[in-house]
Amino acid sequence: MWEGGWEPNATNWGLNATNVTYRSLDERVQVAAITCAFSNAKTRSQRAAEVDAEYDTLQWSRPVVAGEWAAMRSAMEKRYGHLEDKIYPSKEFVEKKLAEIEGGEYRAEDLTEVVSKEEIEPDGVVPIWDSKGRLAMRKASTKVPEPANAEELRRRLSIWKNAMVMISLKHSNRHELQGAWEETVEQYKDYLLGDYVYGLSAKDAEGQTFAAPPWKLVIAYEKAIRKQAVKLTNTEGKPLTVALKMAWKDATVKERNFTTPLALYAKRPLPPWREQPAQKLAPRKNVRVEITELDIQADRRWKGLEAPFHDGGGLASPGRWVPQERKNLEGKEWVAVRHQFRLAAVRRLGSMAEVEKEAFRMARGGDAFQLVRDDSFLKEIRSILSERLGIAAQDTPEAGQPFFLDLMKGILEKAGDPDSGFLEQAKTGLPLGVLSDLPRTPSIFEEQVKWNLEGEVGSDAVLQKENYSSAAEHERYLVEHLEQEVSEGLMIKMKESEFIEAFGENRAVAALAVLVEDELTGKKRVIHDGTHGVMVNHRIKCRDKVRMPGPREKRALLEEYEAGRQVILSLVGDFAKAHRRFKYAGEEQGFLACKASSTSETVYINQVGTFGVASTPYWWARLSAALMRTVYWVLGDSFPDDMLLYADDLEVLAVGREGRVGAVLAFSLMAALGAPFKWAKQRGGLTSEWIGLTTDYRTFSMGLSERRAGWLIDWIGSLRLRKEVEYREFSAGLGRLGFAALALPWERPLLGPLYAWSSAIQSNR
Repeated sequence: MWEGGWEPNATNWGLNATNVTYRSLDERVQVAAITCAFSNAKTRSQRAAEVDAEYDTLQWSRPVVAGEWAAMRSAMEKRYGHLEDKIYPSKEFVEKKLAEIEGGEYRAEDLTEVVSKEEIEPDGVVPIWDSKGRLAMRKASTKVPEPANAEELRRRLSIWKNAMVMISLKHSNRHELQGAWEETVEQYKDYLLGDYVYGLSAKDAEGQTFAAPPWKLVIAYEKAIRKQAVKLTNTEGKPLTVALKMAWKDATVKERNFTTPLALYAKRPLPPWREQPAQKLAPRKNVRVEITELDIQADRRWKGLEAPFHDGGGLASPGRWVPQERKNLEGKEWVAVRHQFRLAAVRRLGSMAEVEKEAFRMARGGDAFQLVRDDSFLKEIRSILSERLGIAAQDTPEAGQPFFLDLMKGILEKAGDPDSGFLEQAKTGLPLGVLSDLPRTPSIFEEQVKWNLEGEVGSDAVLQKENYSSAAEHERYLVEHLEQEVSEGLMIKMKESEFIEAFGENRAVAALAVLVEDELTGKKRVIHDGTHGVMVNHRIKCRDKVRMPGPREKRALLEEYEAGRQVILSLVGDFAKAHRRFKYAGEEQGFLACKASSTSETVYINQVGTFGVASTPYWWARLSAALMRTVYWVLGDSFPDDMLLYADDLEVLAVGREGRVGAVLAFSLMAALGAPFKWAKQRGGLTSEWIGLTTDYRTFSMGLSERRAGWLIDWIGSLRLRKEVEYREFSAGLGRLGFAALALPWERPLLGPLYAWSSAIQSNR
C-alpha cells in the first residue's frame, strides 16, 4: 500500500511524485522500475504508430518482425513438418497477404507474385515517390515467371496454400481464414488439370486430338476463379476455402472465362480436310484449274483444300508452288542480279550474318532496322536491276503515285509474266469502270460472274448526295483531311461551277461519313459512299474475281512447315494508304467527287483510288499482285519463303537461315520499287499476328488473335444480357463469326442456323 494515498496510474506514474512517502529503498526502486517501463512502452507505442502511418502512406506491406515470423514458422512446422524451400512461402509474400487482412479486403494476385523462400531477391531496391512528393527507396517486389506447364502451376498453388495456412494459424480468430486448406487446394489442382479444364480436348473420327485449351487460357481461368472466391469473401463473408469451391463450380465464371473463349482459340491446327469427299481432293501433280482459262500444273497446296491455294499474287504467282517446284529464271542476267543484290546488302551491313540478323531486327520493329530505309541502298538496287536486265533507268516514280512502274513493267516482261501491260496504263490512269468496262485477266484472276449491286441505274441516281450526320459532327476534321489530301496530290479542288463545266453529266458528288475507329486515340476514317444516291458502284462491274489468302492457306502452310520441321520467322508489314496508291483515268474522276459540307461551293475530286468505290480494291489487288510476283522472279531460288498478302497486310514467312536473308532482300526490293510501307508498324517474330490470326510457328498452331476473340466474347456476352439485336448489328457480328469459323472450322456447323435466320430476315426487310 502506497503512503499518502498515491498509486501509479496512466496519468501520474511517470511524473515526479514528491508527495509520496516510501517505507524503504526497495519500494523506491520498484516505483522507478515501473516508471521506466511505462515510459519505454509509451515511446515504443508512439514509434510503432508512426511507422504504421509511414507504411500506409508509402503503401508498403508492414514487415513481420523476427520473433513473429519464427512463431509462424514454428506453428506451420508443427502441423506439416519440414517443408522444402521451393514450396515454402517467402516472408515477402506472407507480408503482402497479412496486409490484405489488416486492410480488410482480400485480392487475387497474379501467380507471378506467389514467390517461394528460395526465389526471393533480398537485395533489390527501387526508387519511388511518396504521397508528399519525396523520393524514397523501397525494397523491390520479387516476381517469378508465369507457370509454363502443369507442374509449375501445382507448385505455385502449393506455395499459395502454405502461405494461407501460416496466416490462418496466426489469425485463428478470423473465421474466413479457417477451413480444410490442404484438401480444398488439392481438389482445386485436380479440377484445373483434370478432364474438365486442361485435359479437355476435341477429337476427330480417328481419335486424334485437334483442339485443346491453350495454356494461357487455363492460367487466365485459374485467376478468374480466385478472383470470384475473394469477391465472395469480401462481400458475403464466406470462408476462403468454401468460396474457392463455390467459384470453381460456378457455371457463369467458367462460361465467361473458359468455355466461350475456348471456342475461339485453337491449340493445334486441324488435320487435312478428312471430311471432304474424295472427288474434291485433287492430286498434287498435273492439277488443272478448270474454272479459269489458265493451265496450272502442280498447284502447290491444292491437295486437301476445297479450292486452289491463293497467296495474293494471282493465279500466276510462283508462291502457289512449294519452293523446289517454282519456276526459276536461270539466265546469266538473273544470276548476276541476285549476286550483286546480295553483295550490295553485305557492303551496307558488313557480312551476310548481319543481313540475316537484320531480319530479327525487322521483327523487333521500331528503329532497330535500317537497311530498307536506306535511300542510297534502294537506289543501288534499282541501278542493278536496270543495268543487268537491260531496262531503261528510272530515277523517280510517275507523278501521283509511288511505284517505279517502268522498272516493274520491264522486270515482269523479262520474266515472261502474263500481266505486265496494265502498268503502262497505270502511268496515266486506270479505268474506273463507269464510262468504260473493266478488263478481264484470266491469267491472274478467276472470272467474276455475279455482283452484289446489279440492275439498271436509270433515273434513280442523283448527282449529289448529302453527307451523313457523322461528317457534320466532324466537319472541321473533314476539311483538314481533304486539304491534306490536296496537298499530297491525291485530290484536286475546284469551285462547283468549274466542276460542272469540266465534267458535265459525268459527275457524282458522293456522301461522306466519318468513322471513329478508336475512341481512345481519336483515330478516324473518312468513308466515300459510292453506292447510295449517286449509284456509282452500281455501274462498275469488276470482271475479275479477287481472292486473298486467309486461315485456309495459313493452315496448309503450317502443315507443310511442321512436316518439314522448318524454323519459321514471320515478318509482317503494312502498306500505307494502299487504296490511294494508283491513279484513275482523268475522264472518270468526276464520279469521285465529294464535299466537306453539302452546302459548300467547293468540290474535292479524287484523282487516285478511293475507299468506298468498287473498282479500288480490284486495282490495288492487281498492282500488289504484280509487285509480289516481281519479288519471286527477281530473287528466284534464293528465296525459299512464302508471302501472304491480304489487302494491305503482308506477311513474309522466312524459312530457315536462307529464308531470313531472303525476307530482308524481299522487303528491300519492294521498297526500292516504291512500295509505301509503314515502317513504324513493321513487326514479326516466332509468334505473329496477321489479319486477326495469331500463329505460333514454334508449335505450328493457329487461332484467333486476342483482340478479335475478345471482341466476339464481349459481343456475344452483351447479346446474352440484352436478349435482342438489330439486324445490321447482327449481320456485322455474324460476319466476324464467319471469319472466326475459317480459322476454327469446327465452329462452322453452329453458324448454319444463324445464317438461315439472317437470310430470312433480310428477305423480309
